[in-house]
Amino acid sequence: PYTTLFRSARVTKSDGSKWFVAKGMVDVILKTHAEDEGIQWEVENYAQMAKEATDADAQMGISGFKTLGVMVQQDNGPFKFAGILPIMDPPRKDTKQTIADIKGANVAVKMITGDHHNIGKELARQIELGTDIRTPESLKAASDSKEDKRARDDIVLHADGFAKVKPLDKHLVVEVLQNEGLVVGMTGDGVNDAPALAKAQIGIARSEERRVGKECRSRW
Repeated sequence: PYTTLFRSARVTKSDGSKWFVAKGMVDVILKTHAEDEGIQWEVENYAQMAKEATDADAQMGISGFKTLGVMVQQDNGPFKFAGILPIMDPPRKDTKQTIADIKGANVAVKMITGDHHNIGKELARQIELGTDIRTPESLKAASDSKEDKRARDDIVLHADGFAKVKPLDKHLVVEVLQNEGLVVGMTGDGVNDAPALAKAQIGIARSEERRVGKECRSRW
């Protein structure tokens, strides 16, 4: 089974031991939060593991690797952080030209990704999207005042993209742009993108995309 934040599986081995394994964004795998979906946990030795894993995750991002954190639990024992899986996933050869063509048609392009901030900035640089890539903190207005919300909306409007975001963050970006009077198109490949895909006026499907992405866009 999976949620929009991580995928998990429960397995019973031949010796009778029961295992719970999850993979996803490193910070989510280290510790889930009350607003997250599904089972809640905090890995054993969280303070130490969070520091080591966060540092390693950041370094891998600088080196161009996307990452997945892995957590395991045996029987009813502690949740243990098993490690980080580095994934080399460079942009397609035609992506840079595609971005240029879209911008040439006076259509703004933004990247919204769950990848580490460092890898988001590096990928944006490679495809010449722009390097003003923000973190989820910039999507939170300092207060409920009209002025602070306006400041947040201006960031969304002018930033080149956002990294380390969760599904509802993507939904918020689409909503803010729509409130500015813009028609928003969205492309994505799975459950992480479902809320934003359902919110956008235009869905852009690729032949290899997962069923959930296509279903979200079929309503338009």
